[in-house]
Amino acid sequence: MALIYQLKKCLLNKLNGKSKRVEIVKPNKQKEKSVSFLFTLLILSFSTELIAAEFSGKVVSSVIIEGNKITSNKVIERELTFTIGDTIGVDEIDAHSTKSRQNLYNTSLFNFVTLTPTTTDSTVTWKIEVDERWYVWPFPILEYSDRNLSVFLKDARFNKLNIGTYVKVDNFRGMKEQLKVRLIYGYRNQIGLSYSTLYIDKAKKHGLSLWSYYATNNEIAFNSFENKPAYYKLAEGRVRSTIYFDISYTYRPKLYMWQSFSAGFINSHVSDSVVRLNPNYFGNGNNHLSLCHVRYEMAYDTRNFRLFPLSGYYFYFQLARIGILPSDNFSYWHIETSVRKYTRLFNRTYLALDLIGKANSKNSLPYSQSEALGYENYIRGYEYYTGHSSAFMQNKNALLFEVLPTKAFKLPFIPPGRFKKAHLAIFLSIFADTGYAIKNGSTPTANHMEGQFLTGTGAGINFLAYYDVIFRIEYSRNKFGEDGIFFHFGTPFLKN
Repeated sequence: MALIYQLKKCLLNKLNGKSKRVEIVKPNKQKEKSVSFLFTLLILSFSTELIAAEFSGKVVSSVIIEGNKITSNKVIERELTFTIGDTIGVDEIDAHSTKSRQNLYNTSLFNFVTLTPTTTDSTVTWKIEVDERWYVWPFPILEYSDRNLSVFLKDARFNKLNIGTYVKVDNFRGMKEQLKVRLIYGYRNQIGLSYSTLYIDKAKKHGLSLWSYYATNNEIAFNSFENKPAYYKLAEGRVRSTIYFDISYTYRPKLYMWQSFSAGFINSHVSDSVVRLNPNYFGNGNNHLSLCHVRYEMAYDTRNFRLFPLSGYYFYFQLARIGILPSDNFSYWHIETSVRKYTRLFNRTYLALDLIGKANSKNSLPYSQSEALGYENYIRGYEYYTGHSSAFMQNKNALLFEVLPTKAFKLPFIPPGRFKKAHLAIFLSIFADTGYAIKNGSTPTANHMEGQFLTGTGAGINFLAYYDVIFRIEYSRNKFGEDGIFFHFGTPFLKN
């Protein structure tokens, strides 16, 4: 207050034409108001300059997109962390470019993405250049039906190969929708159709998906002995036939969060011989399985690259009711959750931590419904084994060393187009996995790994190429002293 009084006094001195010390006995009220007004303007001007100096924001004036001959601009704009009209701090521009680039890579629509910001005194303009992938894949199928590549190579049973035709359109209508049609014949016969995700609003927050197939097998695993599948095969005829249908509604309110509500059914038959070999295959000596389901899922995902993440985190939750109609064979609740963290420790060194758990309200599940460790979720070092339980947990930990950072190059003898420019990255890894499956009524009596804390350690090399190709060679050792070299396609992490 004393400072304000002195400023006012100095201004009054100037207005009275006095530069020396003045004693104000009866101040003029009109002059006092003028001084107060001038002083207020002075303070406001000074404050505005301080605020401008403190926050130098720039308005996003335009977004220029190039290279998207098929992909709609709306699909690309949906993955950006900024929109036209946003005000962004100068020190935040690079972070927006990096995160938006990662989001566009995670769509699996582009081989290369470049974001270039250009600034003026008050605005910022982004130029986005994308190199689109090849989206239509009509190709013949030659695939193995084992749980993983190492099992197939170990058994060398070429009658487990499937042949057929697979048509996949990854960017249908240029709207990030995926259409799949599968016609396969061999160890497993299947006719399948899937469509995802058809967005039904302009903001692309609400979408619909469906997946349906009809499959038959002339050989199936009917039980497990010593944690290894036992197979039954018919020379002629079908051992198992299955019809499956699922439709889901997805809500994506934010860039990194989505929720899904699904409903569907499975209807399956097996031969009487399977029931005689294992009355618990479908439970209660049944040769027919009929189950309807409803499912809720949600996820929060900030991973920089979903197939091989090096930074960010992921949280997933699922709650499902299996068996909702009186005619269903049985009913139970299923819950599943996973937490994953990926971080850079120091130059070219990264840490990956994955934890997943699944549980069912029914302890004694049929063999066909009780798959646990060794299937989609496996501990490295136990590739040849399977576990059956109504509840299990698994933890994967890895130290990753970047040997070759992502390097782009042009392939020789390839004509210009979407296959000419490729990229490759190589990582070494040291890993330690753990897992535990509860031994209960869902566990085959001849199994012994359920109810034990399992560990697997080892090291490997990971090759990451374009079009999401990942090939891994790993040396693993399990708690029983068994070791070996294992080969895998795909990420060592859970990708969902």
